[in-house]
Amino acid sequence: TEKARLPAGIAYHKSITWEELRRRFHAAFYPVDAVTTARNKLSKLVQTKSCKAYTDKFSELYLQIPDLADSEKRYCYLDGLQSKIQYALRLEFRSQMDTVQFGELTKAALAIDNIAFTTRAQQNTTQNRPRPAQPVPSSGPTPMDIDTTTVTKKDNTTSNGTRKPLTAADKKYLIANKGCFYCRKVNIDH
Repeated sequence: TEKARLPAGIAYHKSITWEELRRRFHAAFYPVDAVTTARNKLSKLVQTKSCKAYTDKFSELYLQIPDLADSEKRYCYLDGLQSKIQYALRLEFRSQMDTVQFGELTKAALAIDNIAFTTRAQQNTTQNRPRPAQPVPSSGPTPMDIDTTTVTKKDNTTSNGTRKPLTAADKKYLIANKGCFYCRKVNIDH
């Protein structure tokens, strides 16, 4: 066969496999310690929010490690999950934990987390419902709402810590006697 004529400056290259292209691309553009960095991050990764967020981050990291064994992947994934999800997965896959596919493990973890989240959400809505009003006794004293009472203290503050507003007369007096609007003392130089 005849080689096609190429424009000047472009050399003819034989075709390469996808794996070879991937290897060359990684060698040219990937940081030297990317695999080590990904392994370190993977070993320290723990679930702090939803299982979906954890699974997404875990998948992002393990895809950067080409030689990660399935058993190590399962171990690292389980190790970073919240304990209640770990426990449920170990119960579900107790006899096949060493052979379960990673995809099955993540799918089960997501399902368990979704069920737990739904249950928590339902419990929160039932706990936050307003309680029926208690009947007010017809005789005797009624409870007092302490938060609504205000008592003026000597230092011109109320019981909840706010200062009593100055009247026009107070302002005039403080100005005439070089007083402080904050502490309300006269002949003060601060």
